[in-house]
Amino acid sequence: MYANTWYNAVMAEQEMVPTPEQHVGPSATITPARISELTRVVAQGNYLTTACQTLGIPYRTYQEWRKKGSEQREEGVIAEDSLYVLLVDELEAALSYGEERAVAAWTSAFDTDWRAAENFLARRFPERWAKRDSKQAAIAISVQEIHLRLPAPEEEFLYPDPDSIVDTTAEEAVD
Repeated sequence: MYANTWYNAVMAEQEMVPTPEQHVGPSATITPARISELTRVVAQGNYLTTACQTLGIPYRTYQEWRKKGSEQREEGVIAEDSLYVLLVDELEAALSYGEERAVAAWTSAFDTDWRAAENFLARRFPERWAKRDSKQAAIAISVQEIHLRLPAPEEEFLYPDPDSIVDTTAEEAVD
């Protein structure tokens, strides 16, 4: 149990306070229960650092687990044969699930709050919907004007014959 009683009360409500049987600390070992707890907290939308801290897993230990799992997965090891690969697979699924839930909540607000739709469009299609400051807008307009004044790519651009160019500066110098 943690010394902070407020923290214990909140965690007890969520059934996340480690029991004395659970090993918590710098030498935390990977277990199916720890993987399950970690993925549950991450799926709720928490950052990995927060999830590790909440569960008493040093973030460095988590990074080592993840590295082992990624290496083993590249070697062809499957989740049924390695807890480290299971961790990587389950965390990827939890992150995807958390993102999907957040996007669903965001898009469900479109009907009641136009700002949710505006924000979504600005992030999803920034080239069309993102707000631009006046300098960015002026630059965009200037670039468009330049393109309109240039000859179309299919048109042949004729350069003047160099022999037909009259050097007027030489004539002025003689006078």
